[in-house]
Amino acid sequence: MLQIIFLFLPFFSSVSLAQVSPLYTKHYNYEQFVNPAITGRDRYPLVNISHKRNWIGTKNAPSTTCAGGSFRLGEFDFYTPTMMLNKTNFVSKDRMGFGGLLINEQNGPVNHFFSSVTYAYFIPLNQNRTTELSFGLSAQLKHVRVNEQLLDPVDPGDPELANLDHQPLIADGGFGVYFHTRQFHAGGSVNELFHTNSPLEDSRYTSNVLDFFFQSGYKFYLKRFDFEPSVFVARIDKDPLYHYTQLKVFYQNYNWLSVAYKSTKAIFIALGFRIGRLHLAYCYEQSISSLSNYFSGSHEIMLGLNIGLFEPEGIRKTVKRKP
Repeated sequence: MLQIIFLFLPFFSSVSLAQVSPLYTKHYNYEQFVNPAITGRDRYPLVNISHKRNWIGTKNAPSTTCAGGSFRLGEFDFYTPTMMLNKTNFVSKDRMGFGGLLINEQNGPVNHFFSSVTYAYFIPLNQNRTTELSFGLSAQLKHVRVNEQLLDPVDPGDPELANLDHQPLIADGGFGVYFHTRQFHAGGSVNELFHTNSPLEDSRYTSNVLDFFFQSGYKFYLKRFDFEPSVFVARIDKDPLYHYTQLKVFYQNYNWLSVAYKSTKAIFIALGFRIGRLHLAYCYEQSISSLSNYFSGSHEIMLGLNIGLFEPEGIRKTVKRKP
């Protein structure tokens, strides 16, 4: 199954993590790229496309565009995971996940480009493979440039502001570990393994050290509703500890309501439901800090379309060629 998700955020998004990779602020949508060991966990191919626009009506307002995808090499012989005939001699053992992500963030004169490819290897711990331990690696490329035409310096011709739009690419990497059952999951990851710094960063004010992440959650299955409390914790550079606590309620597997609290003093509420192959969701985020007197919250509309298998669980019941 191929799932394509379009996200559009038409209003201001409340304050999130400052001075960090744009990926970190999207951890609840692109968790497999914060922890590469999650890549392919859901087994079916997944593609996300999102656009975020802040301060509508403001010239050169911040915006973020993301495109990412991941898939798991399923165990198949006669049919591939997309239920197409397998005309090759390749037989997968359902162990590897692959993913890729592109992010372009525009914030006034500053443009931040981020790309990542991820790989995960899964080790089944029970016979039906619902309990797995996985390890993941990510390779990242970053590029930061400044549009000099949008600068208005007090002293024109300052040499410090020359050639800001010709900066080199920066490479880095990450590592993650992840464990999950049908109900419980927990994982940890480390990013910026090589401590690479942008030429635009001043070491006197910026300390580029390892970034640490931890996530965990448990899903309670009831008759009509399922409940999944979860937590995400991050230590980025030397900034204060960031945490994101969420409670998600599912109805018939696909319809859900979630409420979350961010340590950046924001409340996040989301509602999602399914109509056939179509998935719709609405999300609202409101700052509860003193800044809420000056800025409104964010509104998000999500549209999802499933192409291929009708049910996500169908990918786990592949057809084997009979001997």
